Amino acid sequence: MSPKTSPTIKSDVYSFAVTLWELWSRCSCLPYISLTNEELYQRIILRQLENKDDISFNLSLPPDCPKEIYDLLCECWHIDGTKRPNIADIALYFRRHIDSSRLNTVSS
Repeated sequence: MSPKTSPTIKSDVYSFAVTLWELWSRCSCLPYISLTNEELYQRIILRQLENKDDISFNLSLPPDCPKEIYDLLCECWHIDGTKRPNIADIALYFRRHIDSSRLNTVSS
């Protein structure tokens, strides 16, 4: 998100995913620590201009983070904010994931 634009629901989704990534990585490393704010901004703008849908700019898979959760985080980091999931879908995903975990625990 450009410093000149206002936050949106979709930028909040992106930030939420970064926060989850920080929790799973136990804050052992900070995202984009080697970049200045200006360098990070320039990379984001360049990526948007090139219309890249690749994952080269995504944060790495934290140890102990389930692949399904990481895949969701990657969806939340999509360069095109309109392609990010909405917060209700994310909440539903976690609700189902938690319910499934509870069922597996009870049946064990």
